[in-house]
Amino acid sequence: MVERTNESLKVQRVKSFFIQATKEIIVNEGLDNATVRYISKKAGYAVSTFYQYFGQLNNLLVEVKKSCMNDLMSEVQKHVVIGSQQVEDIKAQNHAFLDYFIKNPNVYPFFYMQFDTTNSYGYDHLVFTDDYYNIYKPFIETGMLRKDDIPTIARIIVYSMNGMLRIYFSNQGLSAEDVHNDLDRVIDYLFSKEVPK
Repeated sequence: MVERTNESLKVQRVKSFFIQATKEIIVNEGLDNATVRYISKKAGYAVSTFYQYFGQLNNLLVEVKKSCMNDLMSEVQKHVVIGSQQVEDIKAQNHAFLDYFIKNPNVYPFFYMQFDTTNSYGYDHLVFTDDYYNIYKPFIETGMLRKDDIPTIARIIVYSMNGMLRIYFSNQGLSAEDVHNDLDRVIDYLFSKEVPK
């Protein structure tokens, strides 16, 4: 039993070196530089070790995407104020989402690239979870929002931010300040509507 636990810890440790090395390459140099040979060298292991633990590059990239997703959600969570009825707190959480990508521009195209759907870890995780319900619950209690509207509102905000980021990264004249200001306008609009009786 102890041997099996030690082996499991070794597997996790080796995998973590590959995941961290790949993430560093993507963040600093872009996805195009994330080759098996370069990743293995940066992780400090032979290419054969990479194939032993991951089989193919796509499997590693899925794990790296999960790690980036966790980093993103960690940044957003820093601004979550459970029970807050302040729209400014909603804005702060979503500004953290924008800032994560603005500060890590190489992560954005990687984050939204197509992966094997059997390893899906995307919009469903971002758009509507219990966390989102807990964030918006105070606005439901005050009558500002309906519970049934939460998935739609969350999607509108996330999709709007992704549209803004696409324009920002394509150098079409949208500055980081414009992106943040536009996000504020979207959220103000969504939270200024009266809930139908």
